[in-house]
Amino acid sequence: MGRVSLRRSRGQSRLPDRFHGHWWRHRHGWAAENRTCRAFRPPAGQDFEGAGGDDSALEDHVSGNFIAASAVAQRPGATSHDVFDAAAMGAGWANDIIDRSARRVAILCGNIQLTFDPDRIVIGGGIGLAPGYRARIEAQLDHVPERLKPRLVAARLGERAGVVGIADLALQNTTQNQVKQ
Repeated sequence: MGRVSLRRSRGQSRLPDRFHGHWWRHRHGWAAENRTCRAFRPPAGQDFEGAGGDDSALEDHVSGNFIAASAVAQRPGATSHDVFDAAAMGAGWANDIIDRSARRVAILCGNIQLTFDPDRIVIGGGIGLAPGYRARIEAQLDHVPERLKPRLVAARLGERAGVVGIADLALQNTTQNQVKQ
């Protein structure tokens, strides 16, 4: 299983955006990790246009901060919530921004699928679980042959998944430290 947590801002849960020449074993054989894994692409002209090719993290091009920053020309000071609200009311500029983010996440999920071949990819975080966002990602994958298409599922714990995971990890570490003493 793969997991993608799309947060409103950069933090401890960064998306895997760079690969460093490692080899990974998956169900159907070996797969190489690349420095920039973009083997999976949507139709021509619908990839990372405007992403710049700089050294920033992928999250800088898909997260809530990206969505809010992309809205500055139309609505200065808008949050990602504001952009999703505007999209729900039919604002074309807002739908374009969210679609751009979802398209880039679809590329990420496609590359995760091709590289690691997980049974499913769990989508979480405030953006990943926003109403309709996963459907937008899936729509970007419509052209992918079924055998290569990632299976996307929502995080069962919703936006709390990261906090619950950190608490569980802290509890495990505390228990392990007590056992060692």
